[in-house]
Amino acid sequence: MKKLTFALLLLIIPISSAAWASYDASHLREPEITMTPTSGPPGTPITITVSNFPDISGEPYPYPDFYIYLPFDAALGNNNVPNLCENEMCFPIYTYEDAQRKNFADKTITFSLFSLTNPKPIYLSGGLHSVCDISVNGKVQQGYADVCNTNSQPPGEYEVKFAWATKTKPEEPYFIKTLKFTVTEGSLPAEPESLRLDQTLMQLYKNDIISEQEFEKELKALGYTDSEIRQAKAVLGKLPHQVNAEPTSNEPTKETGETKETETTPPETEKPKEEINTGPPPAPKQCLIATAAFGSELAPQVQTLRELRDNTLLKTTSGSAFMTAFNSVYYTFSPTVAEWERQNPVFKEMVKAAITPLISTLSILNYLNIDSEGEMITYGIGIILLNTGMYFVAPAILIVKLNAFTKNKHKTKS
Repeated sequence: MKKLTFALLLLIIPISSAAWASYDASHLREPEITMTPTSGPPGTPITITVSNFPDISGEPYPYPDFYIYLPFDAALGNNNVPNLCENEMCFPIYTYEDAQRKNFADKTITFSLFSLTNPKPIYLSGGLHSVCDISVNGKVQQGYADVCNTNSQPPGEYEVKFAWATKTKPEEPYFIKTLKFTVTEGSLPAEPESLRLDQTLMQLYKNDIISEQEFEKELKALGYTDSEIRQAKAVLGKLPHQVNAEPTSNEPTKETGETKETETTPPETEKPKEEINTGPPPAPKQCLIATAAFGSELAPQVQTLRELRDNTLLKTTSGSAFMTAFNSVYYTFSPTVAEWERQNPVFKEMVKAAITPLISTLSILNYLNIDSEGEMITYGIGIILLNTGMYFVAPAILIVKLNAFTKNKHKTKS
């Protein structure tokens, strides 16, 4: 019997090892990837575009995601921003969930290299923003306000890598492409000190990181007049007639034979009504408690919550109503709890242990195809009941059982 058991173990072990081997993504098509520029001094703005993603919705478990690896902050020896992939900053830009939703849209990653000549960070929407922040399609993925203009990128050759990795083992990537960027000596021309803050504002507004209302408010605080604000918008191509204008031609008109001239800006005394409140909505609020517990906005657990909010709940009316009610309560206490977590490592670990089961149950919604309000409500109630049982009913039953056991033990002794 012992020999038979040993033989079975020998058969099982190789099978298990093969099942959990590193993910092989050689069968997946490589997306189209471009990076501009490929060299430059500290402070250089970089744009990376990834397009033509393959459909991975039919891939078997463990499901793959497409990651980008950026090495620039590691060269600073920066310990303030946790790197999720050993010594490099990485995050997924295309996921299995994207493929399931048929979301194959191009992804544009933008950021600037660290430089002592970079504009100063500014405080907007409850947080600091800088030109070094990594944004994907205008949405900030990682902030670098603390080092953007306090360090300069060391010269040398850097490798920007792209890889497929599974959700279960993101630390074991299957690299498919590497682009090289050379940081040269020297720096970009320094801007006058008085222009640094408004130049940063213009860059953030141009990339749709801040809203039109925030842009106007901050420029007014710097002493800009309405006319100067309008001129700044015109330079960025953000005036309503510039954004929505149809192509025009300078062909002669039939009536007069004169050439039509396209008016670049309306008279300064006029202000079209559509200019008012036309900015994009404010950036979504952060998961403060989870971010403090897991150490980064790019932690897988925080990304799960973000995907659930943006791609599931906010897609339905009932889900949006729930998030509005939830936020009205959550943000009354979450900043305080997050601050306690940062000050007390023991409390931080307690919170992490407490919310991990909750995040695991909520992640179920990311794998469901919710196409109607009824499904959203049904699944939502199911998740609420599941967590109620896990956090309240089960502990209550355990306490009652322990209490009964203690009483029976005392009776037995007496």
